[in-house]
Amino acid sequence: MNNYLSDYNFKEKTYVLGGAITGFAAPVVATRYIVFGNSQPKGVFGEACLWGLSLGVNMLPTLVKKFPIPVYTAYAGFIAGIMIANKSKRNKGLESLMKH
Repeated sequence: MNNYLSDYNFKEKTYVLGGAITGFAAPVVATRYIVFGNSQPKGVFGEACLWGLSLGVNMLPTLVKKFPIPVYTAYAGFIAGIMIANKSKRNKGLESLMKH
């Protein structure tokens, strides 16, 4: 992956990796607040249990030899980050042409 990102500067790499991280976290956060939103945890341990359960629910497809849901959404976020990085790179090229 590092070779793939070598064409991008730091800002563009941040777009790509940020998209992947956000894509991975989105279904876990959604499960925590949509599925387990009504439960009132008692203390930090209860909250940690709900987050662990949310992650576990998203990992259930691995029991049937499929990728877990966050892998698919992380890939989608990665692709979205690449699209944004490419647009940023293209806009930077256009700006340099306009200056000359």
